[in-house]
Amino acid sequence: MSNNDFPDDDHPLLGDGDADAIDEMYIVCLMWMTNENGGRRYPMPQHNIGFWGDQSIQGVLNGNSQNCIEMFRMEVTAFEYICQVLRQTMIMGPTERTEVEESLAIFYLIFGHGQGQCVVADRFQHSTETINRHIKTVMRALHELGRSVIRLTHTVGVHPYIASNWHNYPWFQNCLGAMDGTMISAAAPTRLGNVFRNRHGRIAQNVFCACDFDMKFTYVYTGWEETAHDARIFMDALSRPDNQFTWSAPGYYYLVDTAFPYIEIFMPPYLR
Repeated sequence: MSNNDFPDDDHPLLGDGDADAIDEMYIVCLMWMTNENGGRRYPMPQHNIGFWGDQSIQGVLNGNSQNCIEMFRMEVTAFEYICQVLRQTMIMGPTERTEVEESLAIFYLIFGHGQGQCVVADRFQHSTETINRHIKTVMRALHELGRSVIRLTHTVGVHPYIASNWHNYPWFQNCLGAMDGTMISAAAPTRLGNVFRNRHGRIAQNVFCACDFDMKFTYVYTGWEETAHDARIFMDALSRPDNQFTWSAPGYYYLVDTAFPYIEIFMPPYLR
């Protein structure tokens, strides 16, 4: 006779009620095993598509030139030139896994299109912490590069644009460019939201800029709220020696509006 032929209470090796205890033990074991195997969280990498960011960058730079303009807001030659300058000047170098091209692409994609860091992290297969670190690195590098890029190109003599324009030459032969304040969108703390809010209801800052006739910035001063007056920003720029405001040579001037003070280096419009 097999073991299955005995009733539960008549099993030769089990006493009364032992079969029920074994069944309960089996149920407890199954519940424990199910809880251990079903509730365990196995580690899985968050970014596992297999198509890394540097491959995407090379595809854009080596493909149709219009793709680079649409993606990074600049031509391929300009993008490669900035990377070359940052390497040669030792302002920025490659990290452990990311080249300069990829770091700049991350920066341009976020600021050029307003993409969120989570979206860019998935595109380049990096964590959001890595994306944030590269953004800060590129911002510091471009800020340092701006000290040598944003500068006067024609400090003396007639600007070629004025010299070749017979209509403007007699009147603006000693003009170096124009100065004014411009509204640039910004992110301000909540407690300062009303101060940085402009008349259009947007959060912005008032940036004081000087531009020459080649449409190049020769001086940029940032950090002031949009409600600040241009004259106040200009006087603050002059009062801080570390701002390195570039004064024009004697006899030369900038075109300004009526918000700036009437001094020798400025020519405001004539008011009747």
